[in-house]
Amino acid sequence: MTRAQVREELRQARAIGTMSMGGELGDTDAVLAARESFNIAQAQAITAAFAAQAAFEAALAQAEMDRMQAEAELAAMAPSSDPNNNLSLEFVGVDSERAAQLTQPTAQMTP
Repeated sequence: MTRAQVREELRQARAIGTMSMGGELGDTDAVLAARESFNIAQAQAITAAFAAQAAFEAALAQAEMDRMQAEAELAAMAPSSDPNNNLSLEFVGVDSERAAQLTQPTAQMTP
C-alpha cells in the first residue's frame, strides 16, 4: 500500500466520522458511535454476501441434481441394446416370449 493510499483511507475515515480529527486525547462519543454504525453495516454486508453465495451454490447443486434426474429418466426411456432386456417391449404389451423373438437377429437370406 502506498503512502497516498494510506492518506486517502485516513481522509475517508475522517469524512465518515470513524476517526478522530486529531488533537483530541481520546475518541469522542460521536466517533465511537460512527465506528459502531460502520461495524454493523460491514457485518450486514458480509452476511448478505455469504447468504448470496450460499444461495447460488444451492441453486447450482439443485440444477445438477435436476440434470442427473433428467438423464436417468431419459436413460430409462431409451431402448436397451441388451437383447435379454425386453422391458420396453413388455411395457407396450408384448409378452416376454414374443419380445425375445422380436429382438433376436434375423438370418439373412442368401440368393
